[in-house]
Amino acid sequence: MTLGAVLALLSLVSVQAVGRETFPVYLCSFHPDEQSTGPGRCSTCGRELVLRTLVSSYSCPMHAAIDEDAEGSCPICGMNLVRTTREVQWSCPGRADIVSSTPGLCPDGRPMESRTVMMAHGDHNPRHGGILFMAPNGYHHLEGTRTEEGEFRLYLYDDFTRPMDVAGFSARAGDVPMVPSAERSFLSTKFESSSDPVEVVVHLRFPGEAEEARFDFIFASVPMASQDPAEFRIPESAVELYREILRRNERVQDLIRRGAWPDLYIPALEAKDLVLALIEKEGERVGRPAKKLVRAAWLLDTHGDRGNRLEVEAAYRLFEEAVSELEAAHVE
Repeated sequence: MTLGAVLALLSLVSVQAVGRETFPVYLCSFHPDEQSTGPGRCSTCGRELVLRTLVSSYSCPMHAAIDEDAEGSCPICGMNLVRTTREVQWSCPGRADIVSSTPGLCPDGRPMESRTVMMAHGDHNPRHGGILFMAPNGYHHLEGTRTEEGEFRLYLYDDFTRPMDVAGFSARAGDVPMVPSAERSFLSTKFESSSDPVEVVVHLRFPGEAEEARFDFIFASVPMASQDPAEFRIPESAVELYREILRRNERVQDLIRRGAWPDLYIPALEAKDLVLALIEKEGERVGRPAKKLVRAAWLLDTHGDRGNRLEVEAAYRLFEEAVSELEAAHVE
């Protein structure tokens, strides 16, 4: 689950830091994908999840130290600030050994002071106006762009979305090998296509990994319109809950058709919240398809971040099956 999704879905808490509202989340220190709204253990390694306090921030793509609470321009270079997530920490002046994810008192009785710091996977904004995905290994990020001349470029980043030297990475666009640029800042190849939108299927091998990972990039000649979601609410009646779930299904279908994989989490996780509310009203009559839809929603979120069309479509088949079963239960 993306940290953006965490911020969108977590309940607001009363803690205030650096003048902004903050959100709690439990993370695995070794597997960033493992996140929860409560205590637990990582399903991958079994380690106990640790509490982190997060805050929404606006930062500069070129100057990550910039941390503002509203949109604007970077005071250093003038670029537009972008939405990111930062971690809030509390510390004691002069005591580097005392750092906490929650507020408290210092040994001398004074309140701890808050600060925000960059965090892994807190910034998923593309650096070159392209499409950015997270790698299945939970560390790397990659961004694909296509120039007006038809050149496809692939940029690699670490878990803080910092540029990486592409030496050691090997990739192919379809069956065409990609070659590093002279300064090794990106891999590229000429990719001719007369279709619109243009789909580039990339197979990328990360250093030290034996298997290739697949990523599907879709570029339209006309940029996709911004799809900022309206304020989300849970309807009161079961009839309206069913109707809203069907609307989220239509939205998921549209995003899949357009290849807008990173946006899938919004309607998918809204459908998840809607169906959980439906269980409270309809009981076990909708229990089986509801549980299936919840699982499918998380899969759409995960695979949407990674941009693998095959995995996205497999997750959607499960999602669609759950929606169909809910419709059948509704008319019984």
